[in-house]
Amino acid sequence: MPRMGMGPCPAKIMIVGEFYGEHDERSGEPFMGNSGAELNRMLHEAGILRTECYLTNVVNARPPRNDLAAWMAIKKKDQTSSHVQWGDKWVLPIVVQGLERLQREIDLIKPNVIIALGNLALYALTGAWSVLKWRGSQLSTPSGIKVIPTFTPGSVLYQWENRAAAVLDLKRAAKERNTKEYANTPNWNFLVRPSADEAYRTLRSLCDQLDRKEVEWIDFDLETRAGHIACAGISWSLEDAICIPLMCVEDRNGYFALDEEAAIVFQLYRLLTHPNVKVRGQNLLYDAQYTYRHWHFVPRVAQDTMISHHTMFAGLRKALDFQASMYCDHYIYWKDDGKTWSHDVGEDQLWRYNCIDCVRTREVGEVELAAIEAMGMQEVEAFQQALFWPVLRAMQLGVRVDTKRRSELAMELQEELAKREQFFIDLLGHPLNPKSPTQMAKLFYNDLGLPPVMSRAKKGVPAHVTCDEEALMKLRLKEPLIGPLVDVILQYRQIGVFLSTFIMMPLDQDSRMRCSYNICGTETYRFSSSKNAFGSGGNLQNLPKGDE
Repeated sequence: MPRMGMGPCPAKIMIVGEFYGEHDERSGEPFMGNSGAELNRMLHEAGILRTECYLTNVVNARPPRNDLAAWMAIKKKDQTSSHVQWGDKWVLPIVVQGLERLQREIDLIKPNVIIALGNLALYALTGAWSVLKWRGSQLSTPSGIKVIPTFTPGSVLYQWENRAAAVLDLKRAAKERNTKEYANTPNWNFLVRPSADEAYRTLRSLCDQLDRKEVEWIDFDLETRAGHIACAGISWSLEDAICIPLMCVEDRNGYFALDEEAAIVFQLYRLLTHPNVKVRGQNLLYDAQYTYRHWHFVPRVAQDTMISHHTMFAGLRKALDFQASMYCDHYIYWKDDGKTWSHDVGEDQLWRYNCIDCVRTREVGEVELAAIEAMGMQEVEAFQQALFWPVLRAMQLGVRVDTKRRSELAMELQEELAKREQFFIDLLGHPLNPKSPTQMAKLFYNDLGLPPVMSRAKKGVPAHVTCDEEALMKLRLKEPLIGPLVDVILQYRQIGVFLSTFIMMPLDQDSRMRCSYNICGTETYRFSSSKNAFGSGGNLQNLPKGDE
């Protein structure tokens, strides 16, 4: 008979993990050992007693090597005749049996909320996959039972930076234990397919209110496509937002007629630059690049939520969905909606996504300002937000580049590459491309007969034969005779990277280099740099030294 879980029956809170660990298998109880102890600590911090919860797993057994891949075909090539289809996954019968047992437990326990720990539990209960995306979301089973997913305690021990988010997710579950339905579901009022008159009147009304100083904060967000503005979102409350479409797959000429679009963009200009407005957004240095290039103005930015979050928690993720999972009263992951729209789905999904971005940004921003005040960090926040304007100015002006000297350097480096290419021919009797993993592996492990060096396994990437810099240095220690060859290969790679990444860094038409500078780039408050929104510039903080 399949093993059941442990805990009171009925219970308001049910905790569902993926499968047994080593200590669980030994004791026959879920969540034992170090992972269980960490779960107990996180539950305590969230205001939940373990004794009030019913604890179980999708499968109350332990897979070989503690690896879910032993029971589930992660890739199509891993499928065997023993696997059976489960949704869009292929699993062994032990998983199906666990699902049947889990459903009986849910019917017996009758929980108000289920905490799903890990991908397998999330998928079994909701059909969604990826706890990294969906953690903290207020989801439901097909039968309507509330589900809040988060990280497994084992993964928290492995990646400690996820612990704070996991505790927040448990606190969200604690608030939901006394009711059968989510009580805080927002009542959003979105206008996602406005007529030209509706869009114009909405923006004009907001401008009139600003004239009377009735509205101060406006939340703003752009969606972009192919270097142009696809749509613009505006919200003025936690429930109200409008998406103003500009690009439209239904009509290659655009959503509005040319004169209508001109009038609407002018009203956007009036609204977003009004003397009484405070514009809030997420990563507005990106959006401002577009408004400046295409509309020739920059909104009166008063708060960038990414900067506010960075002020308080510089080491945490900065994405809007992560902030919303921390600060919003009601939260469901939505960011994939902006990536999955298609001609078949229609652009209403993208336009609604734009509105959600706006209202989420508003709630996040309001909570962040209150938290900053409670933490006494107003001066730090003011300084960080004030950096927006000089940084944007630097991005707009760019850096003048001596194109003549740039071309000379490019020629010098190409000559150095040619010298090393000739070295390979003279030494090996044939050309060699040091950037080709196949050619490099053939040279060192087949032709020269050296023992293969394996890369370190990373999440989602198994260990494999490699000829990266670390591997070449190991081979050099084992066989000193290949030292000169390894040196030239590494030089060739370094020169190639310096040439393509830095010397030939993309410039704008006026021969200036314009990068994006990220105020929230590092945990130490140092800026980072990258290509700008239109493909110019690049990473300036990792320029090689002259002797490399």
